[in-house]
Amino acid sequence: MIENLFVSLSIFFLLIVFQSKGANLGLFELNHWRYVHLGDASENIKNAMFLAKGGKLNEYVTSNHMPGLYLYLSFFLSMLPKDFLSNSLSNGVFILVFSSFVTIFTIISLAFYSVRMIIKSERLIFFFKILFCFVLLNLFLTFNYFRVLSETYLPFLQLVYLSLFFYYLEDRKNRFAYLIGALYFVGLSVFVGLTNVFTDFLFFTFFSFFLFHKIKEIHIKHFIPAIILLVFVFLKSGNLNFHYWIVETNKAQGMGSGLSMLKTIINNSWYVPNNWYDIYSYGPIFDHQIIVLILGLISIYLYRAERLVTFFLFLCILVLPLDSWRIQEQGFQLISQTYKNDVNMGICFFFLLLIGKKQGFFLNRVFDLISNRIKFRIDKNIFRVVYLLLVLLFIMRILSYLTSFIEFERIVSPNHSEWISKNNLCEQKFNKSNANCNCLSIMHWDQDFFLLNDVKPCKMQFSSYSPHLNLDDFYYNNVKSSFLDHSAVFLLYRNDLYTDQSTLSPRLVNLFLSGECNVVQGDFLFLCKSKTSL
Repeated sequence: MIENLFVSLSIFFLLIVFQSKGANLGLFELNHWRYVHLGDASENIKNAMFLAKGGKLNEYVTSNHMPGLYLYLSFFLSMLPKDFLSNSLSNGVFILVFSSFVTIFTIISLAFYSVRMIIKSERLIFFFKILFCFVLLNLFLTFNYFRVLSETYLPFLQLVYLSLFFYYLEDRKNRFAYLIGALYFVGLSVFVGLTNVFTDFLFFTFFSFFLFHKIKEIHIKHFIPAIILLVFVFLKSGNLNFHYWIVETNKAQGMGSGLSMLKTIINNSWYVPNNWYDIYSYGPIFDHQIIVLILGLISIYLYRAERLVTFFLFLCILVLPLDSWRIQEQGFQLISQTYKNDVNMGICFFFLLLIGKKQGFFLNRVFDLISNRIKFRIDKNIFRVVYLLLVLLFIMRILSYLTSFIEFERIVSPNHSEWISKNNLCEQKFNKSNANCNCLSIMHWDQDFFLLNDVKPCKMQFSSYSPHLNLDDFYYNNVKSSFLDHSAVFLLYRNDLYTDQSTLSPRLVNLFLSGECNVVQGDFLFLCKSKTSL
């Protein structure tokens, strides 16, 4: 754990140095979409903060995504001093930075755990940990994989469950617990996000085949993690209507039928970009389908004497296109959704580890040649002092850059405090009812608003509106009820109220215009409320 923390701090420090030297990483803000979806990242962070402050799932914490990621992040936010959870620009920036660090730390921990599962030689373990540091730096610098998104976690959850199952296959008589662990991590992958749901389902089915052959070895202790998770979710939920928030709201986005998903998968299976020879033609090199296929075939050749392992590796190759069930593959395209086709990268990392395991003798020979030529010893006490000094240096540099960035954000960020104070909006105290104040719904996409401003969202609504809700009757009825009973006010852009370019449905626009809509900032933000609202 200490090693993972130190490596995470080191990589985070490097990212800060690169950004301070002019690299366009966007490490401390979510305003620019580079490769991955920024709005979903800020929504996850906002929901995690609501949970840490006492908000409940499906009540104030609402999303059309699986809740695993922001439940996980809320655990870390809950450990922060309460002052850090009070809404302000400086705290909001800190929460964004801290959330990115948690992502980096988690990814590194999952990768390093997988290395230890497969590789046994200490020198090889060290080598592959260094290799993964460079892999992660590439993903962070080029593709912004420090974002708090399910798609940045899923490849590494996949790597863990593949590694656990391989470890089980090496000694099926004595490693039944690792089969159980592999099944749990498949479940966690689904709980974090549905982007890889078909791959996860296929592996879960395959792993379960081995479980059923060992059914007599299952004991009550194997159910304890599932029970703890279910109790945790129950306690964190205001209601259990997950079907609406995860299924129905996604249907409203036009997810398509199973047949259309199958067609998308088949089309993407045969997709070959014109510049296929470019290592980034598919996005990250670790998702380059031709490279991953070659690595898979090498792995199958190296393990050809082990029939079960060979079949398992063949299955890993077959599932590669299954992460592309909803998005047309476009390769490395900015401001697109194609990053959702990259989550099977975990298979690439798994193949690399297996090849390294088989070629361990050759790699050890190389290390022997190097160590014979370079004899270098460091006293343990000196190492500990240097280690501590580096940690202090990294932390001070991070805080220094964070401070300067906060000052910059004070200049460029809009200040909503004046109109908020004048309109009697409820504070983010989720354990209290909305007596004598109004909750707020934002009728455009601005998840950061609730990080920076101490304003309470409305129950059973998306705190920031998305156009896919236009045809959702359940959502409309909740908005209408809260508007007419004077408990809610709504923040809208001028264009959504008074022009034919509105992203809102006509019935929503008519509802808001039936009340009072007053400009609150510049000439573009309007606050709409019932004529008799508080």
